[in-house]
Order: sequence, then structure tokens, then C-alpha cells
Amino acid sequence: MDSQNNTNRFEQKTAEHVQIENTSMTQYLSETLGLRTFLQDLKSSSVDSSDKNNLRLLYVFIQDFNNYKPEEHELLQKMLVAMKIDLTHIRVQDLADFNASDIRSSLVFQMVDVVVQSENQTHSPRMLLKNLKLKNEAWTFLQKIMKQYQSLS
Repeated sequence: MDSQNNTNRFEQKTAEHVQIENTSMTQYLSETLGLRTFLQDLKSSSVDSSDKNNLRLLYVFIQDFNNYKPEEHELLQKMLVAMKIDLTHIRVQDLADFNASDIRSSLVFQMVDVVVQSENQTHSPRMLLKNLKLKNEAWTFLQKIMKQYQSLS
């Protein structure tokens, strides 16, 4: 219950500071909340539109992401950090909110609970927590995405 309260407090404090510039938000998250790394949600992205075309963006759509538990968020965070991609270049969104017109990159993948043989899907953190045997398969997929990301110009 305490972790849920912490999540609610984080969301409340973050919502109160939506108008803060991106650099100030980064400073707020690191200094005030003590976060070393964090995810930037697609809908709340404050990257200037003129800069969006210049960024190499990675879009990650996650099944039922809006209902993730803290341990699922934590594993997702670890997975994305392990990819060694600047987290400000990663957009994470619930798969249910997928809208192709929001995509500003050719590099998009999904994390789902049940993978249907697809080159753009891997196991969600939720499933990895339930079945540790899937971790190698997910890591191999993420390595493929890392190579594709590095090839973007």
C-alpha cells in the first residue's frame, strides 16, 4: 500500500509541475524526488516540435501499461536503461492508446503479455516477472532493437 501511495504522490507532484520546462522537470525529478533515471510519457513530452524531427526516437507501446504495478514499472525501467539509449529519446505509452499519427519515428515496438510471432513484439515486464524463462528471449529482442536504434540517422 505504501508503494501505491508513493506512486500516487509522485503522479500528483508531477501533475502539479507539468508547466515546468523540460530541463527544470529533469532537475525536479532528480533533486526533489531523488530519481536518477525516469521515463518520459509520449503524451506529456515537452520536446520542442522543431527538435522532434532531429531526435532518434524509440516508441514503446506496452499492453495494460496504465495499470502497471510498481515492480512492473521497476523492471521496465531496468530493461530500458540496459538498452543504453538516452531515456529522453524513449516514448512509453499504453498499447490501448496507440495512434499511428503520434509516431515520429520508424522504430516502434510492443511489449505484450502474449507474444504472437511478430518481429515488433516482445514479452512485457509483467510476463517476465511471472515467467523468468522468458528473459533471454526478451533480452535478445531488445539487443536487436538497440542495433536498429544505433543505425537511425
